[in-house]
Amino acid sequence: MVIEEGSERISVRTAGHMGGTKTAALHGRNHFVNAGKLGQKVFRERYTREDRSRWGKLGGRPKKSPRTHPGEKR
Repeated sequence: MVIEEGSERISVRTAGHMGGTKTAALHGRNHFVNAGKLGQKVFRERYTREDRSRWGKLGGRPKKSPRTHPGEKR
């Protein structure tokens, strides 16, 4: 996928990289560390220990169902 920035076309991957680099420059490494900790906390609250253990034995959490649309609640 390609998006346009001004008169220049860049890929979505490049745009994401540029955004991440800019965020790191503005907020520093601790911003990402705190985001990761918050995400892990929510993950622990959302799924049981048994779920997480089972997924670990499978090599990771299964893919989410593609049946919902972005922004739609399950």
